[in-house]
Amino acid sequence: MVPDGCHALVALLPWAAALVSADGRCHAWNARFAEQIGLQDGRTLKSAFSPQSWRRLAPALKSAGAGVSAEVCGTLHAADGNIAATWTSLTPFPSEPGGAPLVLVQADDRSIPEEIAVRPGQTDMIRAKLIDHFPDSTFLFTPTASEREIGAWLASQTGAVLDDDALLEAITKCKAGVPQTVFVGQSGSRPSALEPAVQRVCEIRLIPTTTHRAHDPGLLAIIRKDMICPFEAAENKRLAYRDPLTDLANRRAIVMTLEEALADVCGDALPGLAILFADLDEFKTINDRAGHAAGDEMLVRVARCLERAVGSRGLAGRMGGDEFAAVLRPGVADGAVTIASEFLAALAEIRLPAADQVFTIGASVGLLEVPGDVIKRGIAPAELLDRTDAACLRGKLPGGDKIQIHTLSRDTIGPVLG
Repeated sequence: MVPDGCHALVALLPWAAALVSADGRCHAWNARFAEQIGLQDGRTLKSAFSPQSWRRLAPALKSAGAGVSAEVCGTLHAADGNIAATWTSLTPFPSEPGGAPLVLVQADDRSIPEEIAVRPGQTDMIRAKLIDHFPDSTFLFTPTASEREIGAWLASQTGAVLDDDALLEAITKCKAGVPQTVFVGQSGSRPSALEPAVQRVCEIRLIPTTTHRAHDPGLLAIIRKDMICPFEAAENKRLAYRDPLTDLANRRAIVMTLEEALADVCGDALPGLAILFADLDEFKTINDRAGHAAGDEMLVRVARCLERAVGSRGLAGRMGGDEFAAVLRPGVADGAVTIASEFLAALAEIRLPAADQVFTIGASVGLLEVPGDVIKRGIAPAELLDRTDAACLRGKLPGGDKIQIHTLSRDTIGPVLG
């Protein structure tokens, strides 16, 4: 499926043009493309071009489908042997949210009528056409439109205060054949305590629409309003895997990393992995005597100690409350005891002044070593975390500040996973 109005949009282009998916299926094309390429209903680009030409075109189509524009210079032949194009441009094209990527294919066979190849110096005003029923505001600018004319028109359509220099730079790059995306601020509804503010932006996509013979390339501008700021969305995604207090990985990230580590061991027959689980000793005393602010400060200090001890050898995280964990990547399991010892040694150095007292902290550490042959039999991340937690609790019984090591064997794991 392509967005409504795409057929009308492609029909406006004066040269052979089509919207295709990354696998070569044609979704919308104009009459010139059908005539020039010999395309029939239901055909794909692969069937429309000769085998040799398709081998040249396919990598460029794959590149554009992945978001990188591409060009094919030189003659391409249709399946019937006729010349289909001497220069072909493939540009990423906005698709519906969640839809498959689309590519705008434009082909030049050096037979474009003279009146279409607009000469420099012509001063006819921008041919900006809003496509009826297209889900976004779509405008087509002729090659004679200047950067400032295009910028002024876009500003009038978005109703936003634009950074003129940034927009003009984007337009210039697009006219040089490089697609651009610009985000501008958009005023939204007032936030409330129940509905936090979400930054809404207006997205402007600029797509070059020209052949290599045009002296001053034209472009297609697609405006999408009321979109969530992609930078904010990326930050929200990052925060979804971070503990907000300590900025360590959270439980979700730990479980995901453990799943990936298990898959790596199974797939590549690497050495086993190790999991560290730490429960702070007498942490409640700090909250009770000095308040939760002091408790939070202690948790942050503990997080930094664990982070330094693990380093690049794995992922350190906070599971919640006063519980911490680390997944040590495959091949580091042999050094797990050293990492746990360094962590406890660092905790012993902490001195937290609060409420006219100085608090120290220790931890009980459970260390689960999982050999590669055990992993190959299949074991769930949740079971591994439970066993590591159990080892940690056993370390608490003698009074804490201990490392309890447990090595998983074939005889101690649960049912083999299907």
